[in-house]
Order: sequence, then structure tokens, then C-alpha cells
Amino acid sequence: PEAALFAFAALTLMIAVVLMFDPMLLWDLVDDLRAGRAPSAAPRREARR
Repeated sequence: PEAALFAFAALTLMIAVVLMFDPMLLWDLVDDLRAGRAPSAAPRREARR
């Protein structure tokens, strides 16, 4: 197979990873670290205002 096939597969994988990413987890982690708490393993789900 040509290089284009591998590039297409890599692009498809990268798009899938980006779509599965939940930025709220990153925000919760940063909030915990700034508050001096240990990062929690389970994500918090709070209602947005």
C-alpha cells in the first residue's frame, strides 16, 4: 500500500481520539490541583450555569 493509505488511517485515528476527548475532565483536574486537592479518579458532573 502507498503512503496515502497509512496517512488516511492515521488521520482517521486522530479524529476519533479528538472526538472522544472530554475537556471537562481536564478542567476538573486543573481545578483540583489549584485547590490543593489530589486529583479525583472519578469525573465530577456538575450542572453548568
